[in-house]
Amino acid sequence: MLTSVQFTPTSTLESLPSFTFEVDGASTQGRTVVERFTNNPDLPGVLITLDGVPTAVISRFRFDAFMNRAYSKEIYSKRPLTVLLETVKAGVLIFPSTTLLKEATAEALKREEELFFDPIVIQLSDGSRKLVDIKDLLRGTFQVLNG
Repeated sequence: MLTSVQFTPTSTLESLPSFTFEVDGASTQGRTVVERFTNNPDLPGVLITLDGVPTAVISRFRFDAFMNRAYSKEIYSKRPLTVLLETVKAGVLIFPSTTLLKEATAEALKREEELFFDPIVIQLSDGSRKLVDIKDLLRGTFQVLNG
């Protein structure tokens, strides 16, 4: 929770809680994501890559909703995530970790409605990537605006 953190107009994405959950879409099956979400209730979503390139981010909520549709578990649990990506709308929004909260929020708010609550990705200086829950980004920005 962000209650103990004080954000300022110069606060950047690296000041927000972030999570590591990156998988290769060609080799990772849907059940792996289900298991990871089950064992890690704080994960906001999953970053899916293809050949190391970020291809899609899907929020936990959208993934769970998709997997709970009729026959989805049977179809997608034992197949690579690339099969799921052929069906579900997904995108990826990546920022350097040094991006100001207000700048990231402005860009995130431009996303299509269906993708609006998907996590954003921050690229750290060492090249690694982490997920930031959009709710944490909005809460941090709200705190900046209310001083």
